[in-house]
Amino acid sequence: MAVAVTAGLCVGAILPVVQMWYDEGLSPLSDHSIRTFGVTIAVAAVAGALAYACNLLPDAVALGVVILLMLGATWTACRFALPHSDRLALGKMGRTLRLV
Repeated sequence: MAVAVTAGLCVGAILPVVQMWYDEGLSPLSDHSIRTFGVTIAVAAVAGALAYACNLLPDAVALGVVILLMLGATWTACRFALPHSDRLALGKMGRTLRLV
């Protein structure tokens, strides 16, 4: 059942991308995509390893640490993986979070 739900979500997510590529000639990939993908995978691997290490902590402490890891990993990925133009496009939120 989980595989069917996952397949449905993936198909539903990719259809608009394919439609924009077919109808408008737009591609979701740019020259920055490989770098963005690499940095994001590296950040996720480090955060995942640290989250796994939190199994050694008591549950209440681990929950707080994992939440902080999640927020920190998201900020790090946005700061270092996104191209400067994408960070600028975030506007006031990007400036508030010091992504730019």
